[in-house]
Amino acid sequence: MNDLPQIATYFLPVDKEVSEKILMLNEIIKEYNADKNILKTKKQELFELWDYITKNKEYLSKLGFTNYESIMQLLSDAYEYREEIFTLLWENQAFNYLILLENTNERRPNGWFFGSFAFVKIEGGHIKELQVVDSYLPDYIAPETRVVLPQRYQELYETKRAGFVAGNKFGFTDLDGKNIKTLYELIFNQEYDMARVNQLLDPSKRTMLHNQYIKGIVFLNSSLLTDYLPGFQEKFREWQFTNASVDLIRWENRNNKKELYLKEVVEYFYANLQKILKSLILNRDSILEKRYVQLYFSNISPDFHSFIREKKLNTYFSDHEMYFWNTIISFNKSDGFIKKTIQVFNADTKEFVTSVQNEILDLSELPAGNYQIQIDYDFNIPEKYVNFIHKLEEKYGIVLGEREKNILVTSPFLDPSGNYRWKTKEMIYFPMNMTFHSAEGDLTNLKQRKVENASQILLYDTQIEKNNDTKQVRLFFSLS
Repeated sequence: MNDLPQIATYFLPVDKEVSEKILMLNEIIKEYNADKNILKTKKQELFELWDYITKNKEYLSKLGFTNYESIMQLLSDAYEYREEIFTLLWENQAFNYLILLENTNERRPNGWFFGSFAFVKIEGGHIKELQVVDSYLPDYIAPETRVVLPQRYQELYETKRAGFVAGNKFGFTDLDGKNIKTLYELIFNQEYDMARVNQLLDPSKRTMLHNQYIKGIVFLNSSLLTDYLPGFQEKFREWQFTNASVDLIRWENRNNKKELYLKEVVEYFYANLQKILKSLILNRDSILEKRYVQLYFSNISPDFHSFIREKKLNTYFSDHEMYFWNTIISFNKSDGFIKKTIQVFNADTKEFVTSVQNEILDLSELPAGNYQIQIDYDFNIPEKYVNFIHKLEEKYGIVLGEREKNILVTSPFLDPSGNYRWKTKEMIYFPMNMTFHSAEGDLTNLKQRKVENASQILLYDTQIEKNNDTKQVRLFFSLS
């Protein structure tokens, strides 16, 4: 942003008002970089800029700001909620948020297992405190703290309660967000074991994490970074390598297994914050469509909640959608090498109808009729990945043992029967105006359930035994 004055000079003979607005933006950024609360000191200017963009976004695109069309549209759509957004951006007080760093190599419904999470305190638009925490720590310091699951999940998961690390496995943002918020506040404010806390946390971290209340949860899919930041895929895999082989790297077997990983994550995000923010702005439409960011807030207005949902920033059950959630049970990092493809065909004519994006099918676009839904699971661990792991062994001066090879999927992870240990538990939610008829293909343990939110669930298992293999399931429904 250092070239904003130069850009303003360029636009001066073209449009004096645009030039003035660019200089206004430059002053706002300078004040923000000086650690000022611009939500207060520059509130009038921010609203003036926001209003100008809202009213002139087409004109600005014609002037050459085409790279920012999607973010200008988002600002325009959000303009009526500007006061509430400023409140959430901590204009007058500090708010705490949890950012769940979801690992795309460990699949869960509508998201991924979070190996770590960030506790973030923000005030006046500035990060005042940030701590990246091992996701297993909350359950360790309060092993008995659980939330009671809705009846439908008790049957699906064969358990009545869930702990912190399992809090986001249910597929819908309202349930997952509420679970994580509730568990965090119970664990760190009331029910922790002080002896375990003293064993794992130094006083400064305790002060930061304890006796805090959470305003919202951000579910951040790591694919957001691997897709849009050059080189992040390899960096992410190196973090997985150091996490899996930390005892070999440290030459000792002790606690705090994520010591190196968490330290590097914090350093990376601080060093690349501007790149990440720029990527979010430039790829806004794709990120929203793929639901790479999901938000849960407590105590927001119904209208703003509807706006967030409209922008696909959260996922609540809808009776005009079908959800293809699944949990992968692999005991290693093989999930990232599974490609799941869902296609819909007319069951009578066999003609292709549509493909399913992001595991959600919009049924309002389908006429009544009979349908075949085909789900393919392709498993492929490329030789390039195996070679990359071998290079990391050389870089860190270690030789992976069988445990580490199994975790990093560079050698087969076999169960006692000799099968590759990869299995998906599929949970397909569909509304009451759909009727399930039959299934065929590579599936076992087929079950059908009705649940209390006016929907039905179809469950089945699929297992893959070897690399470079494909399994297929075909489901037959009618829609009325």
